[in-house]
This record gives sequence, structure tokens and C-alpha cells, in this order.
Amino acid sequence: MPNITVNSAKCPILGEIYVDSKGNAYLSQRGCARLIDKHPTYVSRYEETLFKGGTKSTTLEAEITTDGGIQGGTLYNSDFIFGLCEKYKPELLKQFAKHGINSFLKQLANFEEQKPQVADLPPADVRVTNLANALDKFGFEMDNPRFKQGLQDLVGDILGVSGKSLPETPSEKWLGVAEKAQQMGYPVKLITRFRSSLGRYVASHKLAHKTEERLCNGTQRTIKLYRDNQPLEAVIAEYLDAKL
Repeated sequence: MPNITVNSAKCPILGEIYVDSKGNAYLSQRGCARLIDKHPTYVSRYEETLFKGGTKSTTLEAEITTDGGIQGGTLYNSDFIFGLCEKYKPELLKQFAKHGINSFLKQLANFEEQKPQVADLPPADVRVTNLANALDKFGFEMDNPRFKQGLQDLVGDILGVSGKSLPETPSEKWLGVAEKAQQMGYPVKLITRFRSSLGRYVASHKLAHKTEERLCNGTQRTIKLYRDNQPLEAVIAEYLDAKL
């Protein structure tokens, strides 16, 4: 049984490189020899040295997919290639450190990763209709305030009309000033008492913000959300510390 299944790619310098489904690159004995500009016997000697030193086998039996069909072969992984170059061609180590050994080898062969094909989604109106049918089937009340806003946001995303005022990255968090103040540990009574004036004070500092419809005390309201960062904390602390 082969250890790995790989695809081959022609390389003008090394002859061929071999890449598995995880993007790991491998070389044959001849490819290793070309990489260090030595005879293949140098590769054999280095492998023998590793074996005598107690290192586990560094060769892999591979099932290689080529234009001519499936072939078998013995290949060397990146750990072996790194050690071989460290001994015989250390000037390559800077390239390995800069690009990563797998990327470096694939660049030599102009190897292009196969991107997974993503199925096309149905048209937006069909997706919205399917969503409505599913909600009705499972008994969801679309006017229920507990998830009405979430459904509106979802439909807006599907239709492409959400209209966020600022670009948002996955790592960003946007919070209302009261919510942020509570996270900072200020008493709820203090926040409730000065909620409106705190909002005006923060707004006067022109911090990055966006607006969003949210359910507040049973009523849909437009509130300002601010990017969760140190400047926001500083402004909130400056105001509320004076009220303690």
C-alpha cells in the first residue's frame, strides 16, 4: 500500500515535483540531487547517514498520478529535503525561510493549486422564497420580535441591500456605548442613569461608527454602534469615572 497519493508537475530545474492533496511537496532522488547540484549518490549517502543515526525512514512509497496514468515511486518529504540542503547547499535555506519549503518547490514548477469548485447559489428571490417557505413549514412567526430583526438582516444580506456604512472584517466587533460600558464593569444603574448623556458625549468625539436597527425595550430603534477598541474605552471611562 502506498504511503501517499500525489500529482506530478514538470519542473525545468528539478525534472518533476510531486504534490499531495494537502499541498505538501516531495522530490524523487534525482530531483533532490538536482536541487543540491550533486550526483544522486550524495542523496543515498545522506539517507544512509540518517538511518545509521537512528532516524526513521525518510522515504515514502507514493502512488503518482501522471499524464500517462498511475505509477509507483519513492519520494522524499520536506524534512529530508531541508536537512539535505542544510548539509550540501545551505544558501537555499534563506529561500525556504522566506517562502516555506513547500511553496518554494511549487514555485519552481509553476505549480497551481486546484481550487475547489463552489456550486452557484440560486437567484436571490428564489432563496428568499425558500427561506419563507421553510419558516412557515416549521411554525416560525416572522413578526416575533425575538428574531424579526435577525430575519430582516438575513433577507437583506441575500438581496444585497444590507447597506453597512463601514466595511467590517471578521475580527471587528461593533457595540453600543451602554453595552461596552457594561463590559468594562461599570454598574448597570450608573449606565442606565446616564445612558443618553453618555451616548451624546461619545458621539461628540467623532469615533468610527455605524447605525443599526435594534430591538430596545420592545421597540425597534436606530442606534449607533462603535468599533470596539481602546479609543472607545477611553472616552467611556473619561465620562463615567467622573460620575462615580
